Amino acid sequence: MSRSRACIAMLVAALLLPCCGGPTVVTPADVDTGAPRLRSLDRRAPGGAPEGLADKPGDLWLDKGKSRGSYRTKPMEPDPDRPKPPYLVPYEPVRIISGYGERRGRRIHEGIDFAGAGPDCGLGTPIYSIGRARIRLIGRSRQDPREFGRPLTRGGTAIRGGRRLPVSAEIDGYGRVYFFTRNRGRWRAGTTVVTELLDGPLAGYTVRYMHLADVHPELRVGDIVDAGEEFALLGGTAVQESIPHLHLDALNPQGEPFDLTPYLDFGGAAVTVEGSGEDSEESSEIPGC
Repeated sequence: MSRSRACIAMLVAALLLPCCGGPTVVTPADVDTGAPRLRSLDRRAPGGAPEGLADKPGDLWLDKGKSRGSYRTKPMEPDPDRPKPPYLVPYEPVRIISGYGERRGRRIHEGIDFAGAGPDCGLGTPIYSIGRARIRLIGRSRQDPREFGRPLTRGGTAIRGGRRLPVSAEIDGYGRVYFFTRNRGRWRAGTTVVTELLDGPLAGYTVRYMHLADVHPELRVGDIVDAGEEFALLGGTAVQESIPHLHLDALNPQGEPFDLTPYLDFGGAAVTVEGSGEDSEESSEIPGC
């Protein structure tokens, strides 16, 4: 490998290193940029980046409390004078089972976990882009099981989070979708989509969606998705014990993780936050898993 190629590889590794750790960054097989863009499904209202957003918006929408040595996020009371966060939530209804900064043994959780909701813990329900973004990487477990986990295809059900859930289903527009993997793969992130935001205060920043069941078959690296556009399905790839969920995280241009929570517009929707704190909030309004 030439020196220039080695430098490029090191730069990509620093930018795309998965949240849960992983020694290798691969170039996905799915790199065809000639496919047509996905059509917006218009299931979500488009978002926008309001002017005057604070440079450090830690007090915009969610704050943090400390309990039992761990950090957990909790909803703040709506404030009409507070600027509206510029990006959409990727999954509804919102049920956060692990917030940014929570301690997991020696590791800190550097993302937000949105639990699936509804029948079968939300398996196969849509994942939306939080903002207008360019697709930078698509890693599918069925195409690269060594990196993203070997799909679980045998048997009719699997147990996750104490629930017996279907292993697969036929989903319109996607075909047969397998929701789980037999192992975590080297990325420990399952089927993954990496995007680069194009608008708003985080333009140029990286946003990653992990543990997906599948990615829309028409989506290609280089495509642009709009805010609120469906591009993937909720699953539990690389998730071996807990309930199906989406792991969402973000990196600045230097490849450093940061808390994306204050930038997400939770609007007036009910939000459940389940952290390690003894006063973590519950809501019966959200159909849980």
